[in-house]
Amino acid sequence: MVSEDISHQLYSLRGTVYRMWGQLRGQTLLPLPFGMDTLEKAERHALDTGEMTDSQLKSAIEGVVIKWVHQVEEVLTQDTDDLEGSDHFPKPLEEISFWVKRRENLTHISNQLKDKKVQMMSNILEVTESAYFPAFVKMCADVTMEQFTFDVIKMA
Repeated sequence: MVSEDISHQLYSLRGTVYRMWGQLRGQTLLPLPFGMDTLEKAERHALDTGEMTDSQLKSAIEGVVIKWVHQVEEVLTQDTDDLEGSDHFPKPLEEISFWVKRRENLTHISNQLKDKKVQMMSNILEVTESAYFPAFVKMCADVTMEQFTFDVIKMA
């Protein structure tokens, strides 16, 4: 039991370091939950039976989805007003740089959400009728909509 607790704590620390490393690179990194080694088997079982036998994995998936929703929400609510403070008005090149970096970050987030493991997690949440599935779907839709907006602007 102690070793399992230490494993969870180390995995949590690893996720925090992973997110911070992404921030230093200007990217939002979405860490995967503890227990991913059993994900494929759990997904297959959930799809076959509609049930989740590994409640710890489901709980870990739901917990990470909550964190992801908050991370993505931070990205989606950022604006150029946040660049230097309320009394600073960004110059045109600062503004352009901000929006280019934001688009790159959203593309990176979108690519992570399309990953096979994340899709398996999504299937588990959907099949087991998790209360967190709608939040996950909304987050994915918000990222896609924001990317679509950038693509439309780029074409104009």
